[in-house]
Amino acid sequence: MKRILCAVLAVFALLALTGCGEKLIEEPRDIYGKRIAVLEGTPSVMYAQIYGSEVRVCSDKKELLSAIKLGDVDCALVDEDDESYVKRFQLGVKTLDDPFEVELRIAAAYENPNLIKDINSALFYLDDEGILKDIIKGHNKKKDEFVFEHSEVPEDAKTLTVGVCIQEGPFCYYGEDGELRGIEIDIAIEVCAYLGLKCEFEVMDWDDLIDAAWGGSVHFAMGCISETSPNAGKCIMSDPYAECTQIIFVD
Repeated sequence: MKRILCAVLAVFALLALTGCGEKLIEEPRDIYGKRIAVLEGTPSVMYAQIYGSEVRVCSDKKELLSAIKLGDVDCALVDEDDESYVKRFQLGVKTLDDPFEVELRIAAAYENPNLIKDINSALFYLDDEGILKDIIKGHNKKKDEFVFEHSEVPEDAKTLTVGVCIQEGPFCYYGEDGELRGIEIDIAIEVCAYLGLKCEFEVMDWDDLIDAAWGGSVHFAMGCISETSPNAGKCIMSDPYAECTQIIFVD
């Protein structure tokens, strides 16, 4: 009996030392519900808020790597554009072989299948002409300095309302002039222009985007929405307009 008790205590001690039996982060899906560190002002913040249980926003690479080493977080998400910035100082921290990848899509109500078809046609055209690439590359490299020259639309054109949310990073934010700017803003304008329509934006919380599209208060919504987003099944999704790759760092 004494031996059994000692064995049980040893197991509990081992579990305590290994994080109470929590599953190690060995592949991208293991980050769900974990404590995640990110660099401030990057798209990683949004994904950590969506998929993690707790987010530690770090001001620089040193703070981010220290958070991992000290066990303050379970992992870190770093945008692929920032990977080399972090890797130079990554002593004692390893990178998972597989990154966390999210395909960003536009959401609309199931009652509007023709709208999604039109949006897909627009996205195909923008991709084929290299416009999507130019918008994404421009905002990722220059952000506030980048201004995209939009296609012209007739003055009497009808208007589509697009739901968006303010985010960290280059996707949707207020510029220094107070105007909405970002990758998703420019893509939405160009999608509407391809359809011969004007575009107006309704800013809301990320959690409300899917319901707004589903309920019809906006014609479509975009804001780091993917097929794995909560309640994504309520809406019909477009083809992807961008893919975000996040590198996962663990102790």
